[in-house]
Amino acid sequence: MTIRDVRPTDDFYRDLDRALARAGDSAVSRADFGLHVLPEIHGRFATAWDQIAMPIPGRTDYRAHLGYSDQLGAHAVEGQMARDGVIELTSLTIDVIGLIDPDDPSEST
Repeated sequence: MTIRDVRPTDDFYRDLDRALARAGDSAVSRADFGLHVLPEIHGRFATAWDQIAMPIPGRTDYRAHLGYSDQLGAHAVEGQMARDGVIELTSLTIDVIGLIDPDDPSEST
């Protein structure tokens, strides 16, 4: 098994901070994210790069992972292989709304 180096970028952490601010009191803390969620994301990119979805045909340097954790809920992480061979986590999107029940009129948009 190949284990690659992974580094989150400033943009990744900026996305995290914005998403946590939007989620308000229901959000995990940045510290909890670092302890409970980031290791799973890091491990996935480090060990399974070739199995992660390649959303842009022909862009073998780019991957997008959809994940779920009890602490954070549904999230999407984009990663790109840098020139030095390290995988950079470039963006993070967190589902701060959660699942919507289509039969509940109070949840319709």
